[in-house]
Amino acid sequence: MSSKTNNTSEDLKKIFSDEKYIELFQNYINATNERDRLYREINPDDAPNDVLNHAKIDGIAFFADEVLAKGDFFPFLRIGSEQFFVWVYEEDTEAYLISEVNSEVKNYKVWKTGVSILEAALTLMVSLEGIFELDYNWIYRFNIHTPLDKLHYLKNQEFNYSSSSIRRITDIEEAIRLIELLHSDDNFFIASQNIIHAKKSHDFCQICALTPEHARKHKHYEPEIWEQINWIPKMEIALVQATRAVESLIGKPGKNEKRIRQRWVDKLNLDPDESFKLADKSYLEYYYDLFQIRGSAAHSLGKISFEITRTITIQAQSFAWIIINRYYEKKSLDKETALNKMCYNPSFINLFPENRSTNCTKK
Repeated sequence: MSSKTNNTSEDLKKIFSDEKYIELFQNYINATNERDRLYREINPDDAPNDVLNHAKIDGIAFFADEVLAKGDFFPFLRIGSEQFFVWVYEEDTEAYLISEVNSEVKNYKVWKTGVSILEAALTLMVSLEGIFELDYNWIYRFNIHTPLDKLHYLKNQEFNYSSSSIRRITDIEEAIRLIELLHSDDNFFIASQNIIHAKKSHDFCQICALTPEHARKHKHYEPEIWEQINWIPKMEIALVQATRAVESLIGKPGKNEKRIRQRWVDKLNLDPDESFKLADKSYLEYYYDLFQIRGSAAHSLGKISFEITRTITIQAQSFAWIIINRYYEKKSLDKETALNKMCYNPSFINLFPENRSTNCTKK
């Protein structure tokens, strides 16, 4: 090390051992802390609050379809304590979904967010073939006249590189019965979340799984011997989540078959004696089997579950998917009633033509 470096180090030691400089440094720290305190006082981060009750929903946007114009801010629908709006911030660009959230959500034991409901509805609508992931991008003192990049966000936008699925606004209308049931029925919501997370854990084409084998576009091969050890925990998780989805809607099987059959009649648009072709047995028979399979997956006691195969896992997930669909058929409202309950804005939606998808705004 050179003598010049040594001298510099000694000079620094002298500077920071001097009480005058220690005092200056402490004053700097105190001023910084006070500045941060004042900032948090003016801009509290416990959303939603009086100044932080709007969020741009990341992960989804809408085509303007030459109907929307720059500056448009239309009420769209209401989900619980959230009013959703469609906002066009610039010409010839997609429209954003904005949520205005009432602070009463803080009083809920668990806030079942509008975003979680929209995620599930859009994912179910495409038969699990695309998993939608949305998020709240909170904005302080939201003003539709402020440019998008000038708004004051809670999150650091430099690192917010969210990509959006651009949809037609009418897609939400098509999903409105799902949205209403997810909002009003906690059991259906929980079942839907579980089947979606099962699909995330163990991915396959749900449509093809329930299509006759000769017509399938995707084959569901068992993992190769070098893949199996990594697939087993994913399949275990998917089995447990699929069973939880079923349990949420029709409970666990019991010894009283008459009571079980009545439960199916009350909750499902499905004959329990109908054939579940994937497993070559009736739905009721497989219902009992499923909980035994789940027991092996959930209580493997730290051992490798050699018995679990992809075929078994796909059967379980497909059974849960059918139960969810037949519950939806039985319990969902008609479209018109669902639209009214969710305060959907028909005068706004009716402006949009069919079969058009463009980011061009109205001139």
